[in-house]
Amino acid sequence: MDGLQWWGDLPTWVSTGAIGFAALTYFGDRRKRAHDREVEEKSQANRLTAWVVTDAAAKPRVSGVLIANDSGATFHSIEIVATMHKQTQPPIKLVTLPPGRLFVALNRERGVGRIAWDLGILPNEYAGALRPYTVSDGYVMESMEFSDALGRRWRTDSRAVLQRL
Repeated sequence: MDGLQWWGDLPTWVSTGAIGFAALTYFGDRRKRAHDREVEEKSQANRLTAWVVTDAAAKPRVSGVLIANDSGATFHSIEIVATMHKQTQPPIKLVTLPPGRLFVALNRERGVGRIAWDLGILPNEYAGALRPYTVSDGYVMESMEFSDALGRRWRTDSRAVLQRL
């Protein structure tokens, strides 16, 4: 029994094990809460998407950007950059974007040699059929920057990867 004396008594070891288990549980729970908070913060931002569309049947052809806010809340200070006709276009700038969808057509006739954007309209107000570009690298979304309803600033890249700024 003398050789086992250095081990201490059983209640001390049980208490030490309980403290160790509690610490592991606490730090694991803290990591999970941080992850859940990040997912919750991204939940609104992940519901803003945009893609380049065309009405190939229109003469002349109509191209533009379809913006979808499926979050149920507003976004603010939106800046969207798209490549169209194999050229990066000036950004679309919106002060506020309510829930729903908005079509912003490219207007190549505004100004001399300038390309500008028309005012956005609801897609059901457009008379033709809008189809997304899916096989051309000359018509792609480059990036979006925006603020969510809580003022957090976000950015997506050409692959729609979302990151907080």
